[in-house]
Amino acid sequence: MYSTERTTLAALARRIESRTEASRSDGETGTSASRRRIEIALAHDHLPRLADHGVIAYDPSTLEVVLTADPETRRLLEGVLESDAAVR
Repeated sequence: MYSTERTTLAALARRIESRTEASRSDGETGTSASRRRIEIALAHDHLPRLADHGVIAYDPSTLEVVLTADPETRRLLEGVLESDAAVR
């Protein structure tokens, strides 16, 4: 999301699923059911919370997500993602 700062709920769910599929053991890696669960969790929990804190703008009618965080928050988010990638 950081390269364009704009994405969709479905694209974000695919990216999250691809980052977590190596750690899955329930046999649902890459399935539409697992991706749908991610989309539901994002749409009803995570994205509204991030929007409430000004990190993103989320439009439920278009399913568009836009990164709106200030530069310091962006730097912190990128650091977390980089450290998470290094652990994998």
